[in-house]
Amino acid sequence: MKSKQIKISLLAAALLASVASFPLSTLVSADTTSQPSKADLNKVDLNQHTSVNLSQSDIELADQYVEVKNNQFYITPEGERLLPNNVIQSVNKQVEKTNQAIIKDRLIIDPQTKEVSYQSPFVMFASGFSGSTRIHSGCYVRGFWWGVRIYFTSNAAVNWFIGKLGTASGVTTIVGMVAQVTGHEIAGTLSDALGAYTDSTSNRLANFNRKHRHSKIYMDAPNISFHTF
Repeated sequence: MKSKQIKISLLAAALLASVASFPLSTLVSADTTSQPSKADLNKVDLNQHTSVNLSQSDIELADQYVEVKNNQFYITPEGERLLPNNVIQSVNKQVEKTNQAIIKDRLIIDPQTKEVSYQSPFVMFASGFSGSTRIHSGCYVRGFWWGVRIYFTSNAAVNWFIGKLGTASGVTTIVGMVAQVTGHEIAGTLSDALGAYTDSTSNRLANFNRKHRHSKIYMDAPNISFHTF
């Protein structure tokens, strides 16, 4: 996997410096992993990334009509016909942005799962969580046409993630790790989402976790929605 040189602006530090740690209910444990080098985690410029204003419901509605051909995403004719005009416009913008990133960062799409990564889906590793790539013990990531999904399979993993959000250097670490898996531009979706929702993310995640005490959880960006699996 090739390392990418990435940049983070001072604005990111201001937006992301206020997240606090919180207790989570017991989840399963996960194994350990090595950290990326400092050269891989340099900086990400959030000003290069802009939201397309797709809601979670828009993504769920449109996803069935987004397919893969020649390592590029496209909306099917059925989707063009059935999706609301405002959703089509937003999806087209996001698909175009992601397709450009795929070409620019030399990414690969798994046509079955629609997952985006730097490496072939057939050589991706998970060590306990099928189909995703580990960025930290108990924390896994996937990239898609709409953005990034991060999975948490242990208390320690979620607390690590939240702890990293408390400092600019920690944010650099997280976004750098995600960029190594999904590419610079795709990781920028996570940067946008964290910048927009940082004040409420920890509380919402804690509340969600309390309602699903025996479930593993994942977080979707750009809309910072939480789910179980």
